[in-house]
Parts: sequence; structure tokens; C-alpha cells
Amino acid sequence: MLLLSKEDIKSVITMKDMIEADKQAFKMVVDGTVDTPLRTVINGKYDGAFLFMPAYAPELDAAAMKVSILIPAICHGPLRHGWRARSSCFRVSSCGHTPRA
Repeated sequence: MLLLSKEDIKSVITMKDMIEADKQAFKMVVDGTVDTPLRTVINGKYDGAFLFMPAYAPELDAAAMKVSILIPAICHGPLRHGWRARSSCFRVSSCGHTPRA
């Protein structure tokens, strides 16, 4: 797996480009052209939970997954409904294609 630093990401895409990509993604969701099944929740140790939120966009020939880990408020991160959350996202492309940043 390739892990990218903040500097790696900034070297290939601007904030303006990211905003445009978000607009396109939201439009595709509204238009119903992406497959976004309900998230899968796996209960974890210490009253925590793992949340997996996949998506597939045939128009872009790309898939993505957001993974969030919810743990009791003893850990660091933004407080949400009495829980602290940590999230990570990754994107994969179809076979034979290079993943886009």
C-alpha cells in the first residue's frame, strides 16, 4: 500500500482542484451515478466500532473506501456525540490503471 504525506498530496493537487472534485462527487451522488452501499459496522474492543463506507463510480472507473474508527472519549480526536473519531480514506482504481491522487 502506498501512503502519501501531506506534502506528497500538495505536490499533485491544489485546494481548488479538490473543491472541484468534491463538487463533481456530490453531483454524481445526487444524480445516482455512484454505488454507495450502507456502511458496514463492526463492533470492536473497548466499546468501539469500525465503520467501512465503500463507493464505486463507474464514470470515473474508480472505487474508494472511508474507514472510521470510533472509540470511547479516552482517545484523541474531534468529539462527536460523546465519541472520538478517527477516519482514513483510500482510493483504488480498476485493474491496470494507476490510482489517481
